[in-house]
Amino acid sequence: ETVKVMRGVARGLQALHAAGVTHASLNPNNVFVLHRHQGMVGDYDFIKTPVQRAMDSGMVAGSISLVAPELCQTQGTPPTPACDMYSYGCLLFWLHAPGFNGDLDSGRRLALDISGVKLEARLQALLFKLLVCVGRLTAAETLADDYFLSDQ
Repeated sequence: ETVKVMRGVARGLQALHAAGVTHASLNPNNVFVLHRHQGMVGDYDFIKTPVQRAMDSGMVAGSISLVAPELCQTQGTPPTPACDMYSYGCLLFWLHAPGFNGDLDSGRRLALDISGVKLEARLQALLFKLLVCVGRLTAAETLADDYFLSDQ
């Protein structure tokens, strides 16, 4: 179920990014699940700027900050599709490790460290490619990853 839902979320991000739109607020409240197997992205707050959306206090999943490290390092930097993909990676991790005690320090400067968490190999490989600071996967690359291709 998680794979199917998150595949749908990645497809939604792919469509947004292809249209030149950055969601900037991907968090559990903005992911909708239909029939336990279809995921959709929704609910932008158009009243806020992309920077305000990205730095909102709701950008958490459990105890994991969903804010991309590059946004924490340079205040006022506009979010990019890569920032959405970082948030996506954090959400995917949270769904597989909901009890993880993350770092909610809003001044966090480093990417989420999941190296000590035991995960299925394909999932871990995908997460490492989504949570890196440089060279993060795009939504299209994420959809082409073994993690999603193995559960068609």
